[in-house]
Amino acid sequence: MNKALLLALALAVIPITDDAQVSDLEQTRALAEQGNALAQWRLGVMYDNGEGVPEDDAEAVRWYRLAAEQGLVPAQFNLGVKYANGRGVPQDYVLAYMWWNLAAAQEHEGPYEGARTNKAAIEKRMTREQIAEAQRLSREWIEAHPPDGN
Repeated sequence: MNKALLLALALAVIPITDDAQVSDLEQTRALAEQGNALAQWRLGVMYDNGEGVPEDDAEAVRWYRLAAEQGLVPAQFNLGVKYANGRGVPQDYVLAYMWWNLAAAQEHEGPYEGARTNKAAIEKRMTREQIAEAQRLSREWIEAHPPDGN
């Protein structure tokens, strides 16, 4: 094994102290507040799971949305979950579908390929009109957020 892998394995088994969690939270929050999408998503996860902060679905949604609006697939995926389950936001299958549709359009094989599966599953609970509305919202979002940032 190389030294980097051994170090990573060693760090993985060292318990994280409260000071380390606070430091991680402070660093993550600082980056998130500066607009870093990955940090915004991570802060959302922390609120979603109560990692170093009280569990707070509404606050998780707030941070997921900021990252999702920047096109971050994991945040779009998680925001879809929140809308589908009505946690932190009113349950809304149209918006869940829209966020999963956006994530599915960008994703490749990986941990968030479930967006396609979730989208297909929620379609079964939606009317044709709701699906059409979700697709329209997706198109509008894509037009407002071109990949090149213009």
